[in-house]
Amino acid sequence: MAKPKVYYWDASVFITIFNDEPGADHVEHFLDEAEEESVVIVTSSFTPVEVLKLKGQRPVIKADKDKVRDFFKKDYFRWVDLSHLVGETAQSLIWDYPGLFPKDAVHLASAIVFERISPLKLDAIHSYDNDFIKLNGKLPTKAVIMKPVPSQAVMRKLLEAAQKSPRPRRIKLTE
Repeated sequence: MAKPKVYYWDASVFITIFNDEPGADHVEHFLDEAEEESVVIVTSSFTPVEVLKLKGQRPVIKADKDKVRDFFKKDYFRWVDLSHLVGETAQSLIWDYPGLFPKDAVHLASAIVFERISPLKLDAIHSYDNDFIKLNGKLPTKAVIMKPVPSQAVMRKLLEAAQKSPRPRRIKLTE
């Protein structure tokens, strides 16, 4: 079996699939690959809290609590605890990179700490947050910060599959 790709996801990636926003098909693809063990998804232990209410997004209501909690119980997620080390790393990032917002700093710090303590290395940091993405290449990580976009070959397969029969994986949250 080939070595799995390792992606860090910030909260915006999860919100994209929860709210069925543009890009949700791409997120679904990575979740399928995670189920097949060809992808590992890393995120902060803060993410399940953050996804409940992101600025400018529809909040997740209490009636959907079990759906959201069950979603995050998947074995393919790797968690970085919001530890003192992550917090101090995030503080330093904010002081060193004035354009970095606190939530983004927590995610970046989580990704950095993950790479320090894990034998796995990140292939990319996925986000739909344009303010975070525009800092790509300017931050102290070798991982590229980008929207989760499958390869061209995979994109062709996704388009073909969608034309045959859509199979939504999205969590249907209460309106």
